[in-house]
Order: sequence, then structure tokens, then C-alpha cells
Amino acid sequence: MANPTSVDAQNFIHDAFAEERSGLKYFEEFYEDRIVTMHPKNRFGVFGSAPLGQDEFYWLHNGLRDVYRFLILGEVIDPQVEFDTEDFWEALRKSHPA
Repeated sequence: MANPTSVDAQNFIHDAFAEERSGLKYFEEFYEDRIVTMHPKNRFGVFGSAPLGQDEFYWLHNGLRDVYRFLILGEVIDPQVEFDTEDFWEALRKSHPA
């Protein structure tokens, strides 16, 4: 696809993970929080201290981990099955030898 938009990227992820399309941009639900947290003086206002939603970092990390696993290894993890991270690193080492 030539010149995909952030909505196209999010639709690609939804399709890959067999999810209903949300109409959101790629990780849009985290974008404004990240801007406010990382840039105290930003287009959403000026904050003396950044309003932190620390749990959001973990949710974003988990979401990105699964997306990268799909993009690198072509695998989709069933969220109902316990995940062993050692299996991930072993598969990554095998697919990208040093």
C-alpha cells in the first residue's frame, strides 16, 4: 500500500489479530497521554509536573510487544494462553542469527 495512514496501520493490526476495527489511528489511545507526559510544555497545555498514568506504559509495552512479535516472527499470541518470554527470545535468536 502506497502512503498508508495511521488508520491503515491500525486496521492492519486489527486484521492481523482478528479484532474488530476501531476506527482509531495506530495506538491513538496512548498518543495524547504520551505527549503530555513526555513534553510538559505541549499543545495540550503547560504542566508544572507531567500527569503520569504509569499503568499506561505497561499497557503500551504489552501491545507493542505483541505487534513486534507479529511483524518479526509472523506469530500472534492468544491472550488467553500463558506466555513464556524465553520462547520468544529463543525464536528471535533463531530467526536473526548473529
